[in-house]
Amino acid sequence: MKKIVFILGTALILLSSFSGVLKSAGDDLCKAYFPVDVGTTLTYESYNGKDKLQSSDQMTVTDVIESTASTLIKVNMKSFDKKGEEASSTDVEYICEDGVFKISMESMMDSETMEAYKDMEVTMTQTELEIPSDLTVGQDLPDADIEIIISSSGMQIMKMNVKITERKVEAKESMTTSAGTFECYKFSQTTNMKMMFIDKTYKNVDWYTEGIGSVRSETYTENGKLDNYRVLTNISR
Repeated sequence: MKKIVFILGTALILLSSFSGVLKSAGDDLCKAYFPVDVGTTLTYESYNGKDKLQSSDQMTVTDVIESTASTLIKVNMKSFDKKGEEASSTDVEYICEDGVFKISMESMMDSETMEAYKDMEVTMTQTELEIPSDLTVGQDLPDADIEIIISSSGMQIMKMNVKITERKVEAKESMTTSAGTFECYKFSQTTNMKMMFIDKTYKNVDWYTEGIGSVRSETYTENGKLDNYRVLTNISR
């Protein structure tokens, strides 16, 4: 459960040499909070609240498709356990259009968890997570949500609702990791997840930089205790 919430809360898993502004037909579409060069790989490590390594993952840009209206970024995401053994691999997509960088909530679901339901009927309804190009400190951002219904032979087995609310640009500040020092926007948001008898609410704090995305993400419990965090450790081009 915590892993699902953590992935959702860190929404963008993604500098120096990237412009971060996608263009099509000579016009700026939006600022991308993700690498836009094919072959770029970002490596992250995830820790629990006691600084114990839990897992790692790699995000690799496999294709960038531009049209007159939008730019589609295709990404392969590999997850590894704390021993470094590959646990899952999945392909996700991000899109820039009308000055807004959009992330599918479906793409942020934990692939290991969803693999358990691969032979069942899965229905998803969602509102995408958005980051506009014209960010300012103090700005409120749109909510996002997803509803997942899993059925077998027409019978509902599980229903999950995840809502991300109270999204706000808190500050603009530097963040240093082993991958370098980056000028970031600091975001906060609240993530609520309901599934069967589970109803959990978490507070998320994220640092995003243009042309990469997430540099560091932290998840806190309702009482303010650090539950887990994720940090960018390497950029390979």
